[in-house]
Amino acid sequence: MPARLFLSSGDMIADRRFDFARDLQLKGDLVAAADLLQQAADLAPGFASAWFTLGEVREQLGEREVAIAAFRKAVVADPRIATAPACG
Repeated sequence: MPARLFLSSGDMIADRRFDFARDLQLKGDLVAAADLLQQAADLAPGFASAWFTLGEVREQLGEREVAIAAFRKAVVADPRIATAPACG
């Protein structure tokens, strides 16, 4: 999994949940990661990093429609995501 640029949400609790979720994602506990990412996004609705990562995790879980919704929220939170080049 490529390294990602992390942009703080401005909310320490949301950022901490994001960090824990990324650790769980890397360890393969996708269900727990998705739960924490959803919590982080709920705490900070403009947290593009959380929404985007939640989309990735939901996609890995085979939850395509939920993943698409999360990716859309990431773009709303930070429109630059839509024009960013794809990573490795």
